[in-house]
Amino acid sequence: MFRVLKFKRYNELTEATEKQTDANSKNNRNGVMHELLVGYHLHKPPRHMEKHPDVNGDSPQEAHDKLKAQMTPEEYAHAHKKAKQAAKDIHAQYKKNFPNHKFDSAHWSSKPGDMKRSTGIEASQKQDTSDIVMTSKKPDGSNHHQGVSLKNTTKGNVNVGASNHGVGTMHSKAGEHHEDHKNKISKIAPELHPDNAKKNGLGSAKARKEWMKHPDNAKKVAKIKEANGKSLVRHAESHAKELNDHLKSGDKDRINKVKQHIRDTLAAKKTPMEKEGHSNIKATTYMHKGEPKTYISHPGKDHEHIFDDPDFHHHIEIKHSGTGHSIHYKGKKIAKFTYKFNSQSDPRSSITAVGNTAHKMKNGEVVKD
Repeated sequence: MFRVLKFKRYNELTEATEKQTDANSKNNRNGVMHELLVGYHLHKPPRHMEKHPDVNGDSPQEAHDKLKAQMTPEEYAHAHKKAKQAAKDIHAQYKKNFPNHKFDSAHWSSKPGDMKRSTGIEASQKQDTSDIVMTSKKPDGSNHHQGVSLKNTTKGNVNVGASNHGVGTMHSKAGEHHEDHKNKISKIAPELHPDNAKKNGLGSAKARKEWMKHPDNAKKVAKIKEANGKSLVRHAESHAKELNDHLKSGDKDRINKVKQHIRDTLAAKKTPMEKEGHSNIKATTYMHKGEPKTYISHPGKDHEHIFDDPDFHHHIEIKHSGTGHSIHYKGKKIAKFTYKFNSQSDPRSSITAVGNTAHKMKNGEVVKD
């Protein structure tokens, strides 16, 4: 399984944001608010995005008002500042690329089917992860759409995560390795084996997390954490070796598997909207010396020169390090792929991996080639 990382959908967030239970819920809240406020500031004068008439649930303004109630005045003012800068930079990018187009409106694409409602083009949320769809008028009066995937970070760099992976887009032995790991956990703590857990009340993640906290289990927990670390390294080593073996083989089909891995890692794919002649960008808003900045990239275009390189297999390097590997093209690191467990506190957690860009930063800007 492969999916592009994005903020949790608003309708999945409501309970978490109301309770403000942890840092993740706060980050998700801030991410959704960023989407809503960027859409607000894209309009001149500023106004909230309109709700699709055939969709139940909160309108963008209603969602905004609920999330605003969970924020301090300072947090809300900061969110506005970042969103306003992002909207300004997105408009500047759009005007540069489409100087004869006139912006018309923006829609929030937070629910399944919103892409078709906004553009008339069928696209699942896996195929197109845009948070907002901008619509402009061409000189002939027809519509041009631009999908915008929004990333919002407090960090000073733009490498905030591009993709999230399950066993289906890991190495070929990933499922087997994880089964081995779960068996090791059962040997360390037999009470956690599924057959025993059903009888002793440790069948749920919540119960297992409480078990991990109990002082009587400290020695077993230490061994489990050690086993976790070794398992992640084993996955990373196996994956890097497999990819390098593909490259060395010279076989077209095997080399294409490496290309697909890089596409999956960087979410480097064209959306259905792009295939119909429209555009798509990723806008990452980050901080530099206390001020927001925006980096705009084109996932469906930026890396095509790499995939089209006839000497691709000679110019790509896969380097293992710790719990992951880095991907290098002509000596430059372009991506990272890191293994981890979905939960650090559940001893029977599933395995996952995160793909990321590897941009270098200098003076608050992405270093260009």
